[in-house]
This record gives sequence, structure tokens and C-alpha cells, in this order.
Amino acid sequence: MKTKKHHYYFNKILSGFGITYTLNAGVLLLTFILIILLSDSLTAQVTKVSGKVTDILTNEPIPFTAVVFKGTTDGGPTDFDGKYDISTIKNSDSIIFTCVGYKRLAFKVKKGQAQVINIRLSVNQNELTEIEVKAGENPADILLRKIIAHKDENDKRELTTYQYEVYNKVEFDMAN
Repeated sequence: MKTKKHHYYFNKILSGFGITYTLNAGVLLLTFILIILLSDSLTAQVTKVSGKVTDILTNEPIPFTAVVFKGTTDGGPTDFDGKYDISTIKNSDSIIFTCVGYKRLAFKVKKGQAQVINIRLSVNQNELTEIEVKAGENPADILLRKIIAHKDENDKRELTTYQYEVYNKVEFDMAN
């Protein structure tokens, strides 16, 4: 009974605009299914973050720093000026900054908002252990001495037969 009243009022309101209203159960069901399927993408909010990455000591920009939303593959490197601009619709609460020679840094972001985050990375103070390089004989000198020592054995004039392969390449260029 109530649906008939709704139809009556819809028709009355829409008829003032010259529109006729009819209810088709198949169209209504299809519309309802589409709304449910698309509701996730309709409600998806874009988290957009931009900013600049600099060295904490020198304040110089750090190019090619990897900037990625945590738990996703969404992100990219900073440019030559240390600037970045990334966005995602995936659920992530922070971004991660990584660069060779600098400490890795994670920073919280506000989901579904555009924000500017400027980061200052500190140098990673890991030092390599000491290595000692001793001067020795050049391996090429050892090889050359062996070649000279066996020169008589490998002389092609002393051999009864020998064989070799030759590769020749010819290139022709034509211009107007």
C-alpha cells in the first residue's frame, strides 16, 4: 500500500516538470546492484602527499629518495630538487623515505587529504670495518711471463698444422 502512495506522490511531483515516473522491478534491481558494486570506488578517498626531502646538516635537497606509502607499491623517487608528489587510494597511514647513506624515516599521513610534508633526513653513521690492501704482483705480469716461457712451444712455424677462425665485418654507409 505504501509503495502505491509513493508512486502517486512521485508522479504528482514529476508531472509538474513534464516527467512521467514508472517503476520497473528489473531496472530497480540492476540499479541497486550497480550502486552496491560501485560504492567502494565512489567512497574511495585519495591521499595526496607532496613536499621536499633535504639533508638535515646541509639543508641540500636529496634527489632520488624513494618515497612510498607504507604497505603499498604507490610512490616514487624525488626529483633533482628533492621534490616529490605522490598519491594513493589504498589504505595507508604513513609514508616511508629511504635513500642510500641516510637513515630510513616513516612519517604519519592523514588519510583522504592533500598535505605537504617536508622531510629532513639524517646521515646513516654506519662505518665500514678497516680493510688492508697489500701491494702484490700484477696478475698480468705473471701471465705474460708464462706466455714468453712457452713461446717456442706455441710458435706456429714449428707446428705441422694449425687451425684458426676469422671474423670479418664490413659496413657500408650511404648518404644523399
